[in-house]
Amino acid sequence: MKNKIIALVAVAGVVGILAGLVVVPQLMWGGGSHASWQIHIEAETLVEGSDRIVVAKYVDGRTESISKGDDAEGNSKGSITERFRQFTVVEVLKGKGESGDTLHVVATEGNTLRFADGKSSEKEYEVVDLKSRDEYVLFVEGRSRPAGYPSDYGDVLWTSPGEPNLAEVDADGRLTFLATDVYRDLIAEGGLTPVSGSAAPFELTKDEIKRLVAGSSPSG
Repeated sequence: MKNKIIALVAVAGVVGILAGLVVVPQLMWGGGSHASWQIHIEAETLVEGSDRIVVAKYVDGRTESISKGDDAEGNSKGSITERFRQFTVVEVLKGKGESGDTLHVVATEGNTLRFADGKSSEKEYEVVDLKSRDEYVLFVEGRSRPAGYPSDYGDVLWTSPGEPNLAEVDADGRLTFLATDVYRDLIAEGGLTPVSGSAAPFELTKDEIKRLVAGSSPSG
């Protein structure tokens, strides 16, 4: 695995690396709270890096444009396009909450920067499509809600701890990960092979998540 991680570092221009985790500085989260974008290539780092892991049913989603405010001359500094997705929690595997809770998860679709000289720069981000009423395993982390974000989603903004962060789950509790083309391309360029039918190069089940969570807890 060590050689495969090094291959990913060389391809992606990575500035930081831990076992099972690759950090790509070029891929920024639009909200600005992330200093980098993380690629998980081992189950342990994904579970450890997630504040909450839940099985949840997708309800719906809506897209909102969030202003970045104005500069000193009163000109817009740009905006962030966010997709707010609503889920109903079915089962909690890590973190707080219980079945029946509503969980909103944000995914960045676009980032527009406007400069003092009148020029602008736009960046679009791929967001994995979901099907209403289907159940998914979500890996999320919580951050304080930035200024300008809708308050009706609460004070905590739930977002991605890196990719992969979304999976389908079968009746036996086996996860099949979904991911963007960016993640798939970096995995391929790094010489890693995804598990058959999944986007991730590692296997994971609900029982394994519970075991990893129990092993990392203070109570052992």
